[in-house]
Amino acid sequence: LPTIYVNDGGEYLSLAKMDEILDALIHSKQIRPVVAVFVDPRTDPHDPSSTQRMTDYSASDSYLDFLERELAPLIEKKYPVSANPDHRLILGASMGGLISTYAVLRRGGFVRNCAAQSPAYLEADSAVIRLLKGTMHVDGEFYIQTGTIHDARDEACFVSRLLEERGARVIFEEFHEGHNWTNWRNKLDRILEHFLRYR
Repeated sequence: LPTIYVNDGGEYLSLAKMDEILDALIHSKQIRPVVAVFVDPRTDPHDPSSTQRMTDYSASDSYLDFLERELAPLIEKKYPVSANPDHRLILGASMGGLISTYAVLRRGGFVRNCAAQSPAYLEADSAVIRLLKGTMHVDGEFYIQTGTIHDARDEACFVSRLLEERGARVIFEEFHEGHNWTNWRNKLDRILEHFLRYR
């Protein structure tokens, strides 16, 4: 089975209802069955103040070490999932979109598919942009969505162009919406159908 690693996993469950969206799409055979791993940045899921997202998602190689060396082996031991990086997708919104993009750029041997919703590419000292400017070729597929109302449109456009210039496969979409969970929830089916449709 393919795997999705979902940053801000708690919010994607509670605010985006991603589990329900996945179940409906799988049931209607619009996408293949998939193992979704919802990774929460809080050390205590019941305490919002325990969040580590601004540390973990700020282009953190330590966080990527955790995903690749600790979490993925655990998932592969427990579930019948593929170890092929082409069969893994990492997804996130805002800072989660930043770390998802960074993951594919830095760990192509682990994950090669990224879905970034309203990615905050100017955060973490523009780490993704700086990394891309020093890179000649990118092997990966990126689905980047942004709103046009007080959202990350300019940097999302810029990074999409940099990725395309370096050979990456890029889908870029913008919607007349804002930086919020309603926007991200309502666009999840487009992402999931793209990466997980029956081929």
